[in-house]
Amino acid sequence: MCIFVSLQRLVKMLHDMKKWIRNQRKAAGQRDWARHKAWIRKNKFALIMLIPGILGGYAYWYFIGCTTGTCPITSSWYGSAFYGIVMGFVLGNLVDEQRQKKDRASWNSENHYPS
Repeated sequence: MCIFVSLQRLVKMLHDMKKWIRNQRKAAGQRDWARHKAWIRKNKFALIMLIPGILGGYAYWYFIGCTTGTCPITSSWYGSAFYGIVMGFVLGNLVDEQRQKKDRASWNSENHYPS
């Protein structure tokens, strides 16, 4: 009888632990999603600039690209497209930072706060 009670307690304890772990994972997933959403919102313009970047990289390979195969970036369409993605993200990020600075400066001047 004592062993049966101990096994019941062990099963209940394991069940409670499983439930606790599930709740912890769920909460962590919600926190991660909120963090990802904030990052996407912050870098929205840079992410939008990926599309012109990939199209520009592909167009560069198609019209100008290296035909001999000695150029590491422009010898293949995917290398050129990847380079375009990187340049699009960097350019979009720079433009977005400048736009955010301008918005903050105009908000500070409207509300009479020093910059």
